Amino acid sequence: MKIFGIMSDERAFRSKSPEIHNYVFKKANIDAVYVPFCVHELQIENAINGIKGLGIIGVNVTVPYKQTVLPYLDIQSDEVREIGAVNTILNKNGKLYGYNTDASGLMDVFKGKKIPIKNCTALVFGTGGASRAVLYALKKSGAQTIFIAGRSRKKTIKLADQMSVKGLMINEVNIADLKPDVVINTTSVSAPEESQELSEYINTMQVDKVSQVIDINYGRIYNIWKNLANRMDAEFLDGRSMLASQASRSFYIWAGKQIHVDKYMEPLL
Repeated sequence: MKIFGIMSDERAFRSKSPEIHNYVFKKANIDAVYVPFCVHELQIENAINGIKGLGIIGVNVTVPYKQTVLPYLDIQSDEVREIGAVNTILNKNGKLYGYNTDASGLMDVFKGKKIPIKNCTALVFGTGGASRAVLYALKKSGAQTIFIAGRSRKKTIKLADQMSVKGLMINEVNIADLKPDVVINTTSVSAPEESQELSEYINTMQVDKVSQVIDINYGRIYNIWKNLANRMDAEFLDGRSMLASQASRSFYIWAGKQIHVDKYMEPLL
């Protein structure tokens, strides 16, 4: 039996990745299992080395470790080097290869959902590893103007410079002035209980008509970004489509076998 998994802190146990991969393994008669790995931040190096020691074929990496694991990989893909974050690790011939399927997964969503990104103005909330992949996907898809909004001025300015986008603080955002076509949330906050401060700000923000709001998170009963989309008469999309697409791409990296993204969406519907 081949072993795969997802690496995070306690959030590994809340991820849908084990559910969808194990569902696909069963449907496709693949002798494999996908499990959550909860790793303490001080044990990252040991955990990465354990991939080799335990013979694990591959793992996904999610918040908060998409950048933390980079120094412990043997080889990084071009996308990982450009984005500065990894979400997929392949253990092959004693070496660990790092890839990023978040960006390509989101580009799949842009194409599949016919979201017009070329020449658009995009506003991205968040400055973590997921944000880097989203910025990369927007640029590769031809977005004309990209704003990144963060809570830390230093981190926001640094990321904006690195990715050649325009940075501003979240409390400086005025959608009516920026006039974005697309708004994307990459922060971990999608519900009031996750951050009352951010939720109140988003819920009272002055808005203008926007065509699309995307939240890369999923599973919230009340979603502040969906509420924002409703206020702007915009289409709303949560992170399930992106999750399914990046999962399909990750499995192809691990096994060289293409399984259609629709199979990964089935357990998420």
